[in-house]
Amino acid sequence: MMSMRWHNCLTELYMRTRWVSMYLELESIIGRVFLILRRPLFWRAAAARTKRIRLTSAVMVLSAADPVRVFQSFATLDLISRGRAEMVVGRGSSIEAFPLFGYDLQDYDDLFAEKLDLLLKIRENEFITWSGKFRPALKNLPVYPRPLQDPIPIWLGVGGTPESFIRAGTLGLPLMVAIIGGETHRFRPLVDLYREAGKKRGIVPTN
Repeated sequence: MMSMRWHNCLTELYMRTRWVSMYLELESIIGRVFLILRRPLFWRAAAARTKRIRLTSAVMVLSAADPVRVFQSFATLDLISRGRAEMVVGRGSSIEAFPLFGYDLQDYDDLFAEKLDLLLKIRENEFITWSGKFRPALKNLPVYPRPLQDPIPIWLGVGGTPESFIRAGTLGLPLMVAIIGGETHRFRPLVDLYREAGKKRGIVPTN
């Protein structure tokens, strides 16, 4: 039964030619837990069956993940797909992973800010020297493999928190807005915050 679901999902991917994001639709097909645990494996299989589509994830809860492993996983996918991988990272609206991996919810934003900083530094540098509060320090250590794309795209997934939009604009990262409910027009002021934050740093945010 599960192998047939894999076949159906990969067939659907193969038929598509546009950029694809596996979000709620795929969660309902495969099952949420399975998707979370097997996402890298699924995308590598999809990369082998497709030629043009962009391969990315729904918002990855970076706060509960290791940035080194996240980068390595997507770099591998980028090599297999010949430069078609993209990352979408965010704080996430689901908090189940925090106690599962031993994190304190009081560190919700600090965890994400620190791990995003490390992820971006890994993207920029082959050898990393870095220290933080929530992860062991790295001293002139290489991170492999390196992706084919330089740089590999990293999107910031946000909900309705103004600070998240400002963070994306300040860092010059492309923005992915998760509109889970409500009217779309209410997000316009938040997008304006994103653009204004980028301009203050001399950055023109990506559409």
